[in-house]
Amino acid sequence: MNLSHDTVESNVRLGPYTHANGDGEELMAVEPLVLADARVQAELAKLELPEGSVVVVDPWIYGKPARLPARSVGRVGRSGD
Repeated sequence: MNLSHDTVESNVRLGPYTHANGDGEELMAVEPLVLADARVQAELAKLELPEGSVVVVDPWIYGKPARLPARSVGRVGRSGD
């Protein structure tokens, strides 16, 4: 999209493993869902985080590395890492 000229410069269908970047509203909506997931909770328990640790969801919104299967990719880090 060329906003200066109000024209569409490219409009192509992307493959099944390509998605648009997440926007802030979407990312904020996803975070509590990720943290509530039983699989995520199980992995967090394995970390044995100290009391009071704050877990932050850091989604990888730039696609996926070629070596990984087609799925959403993210990482979980400890505050201060």
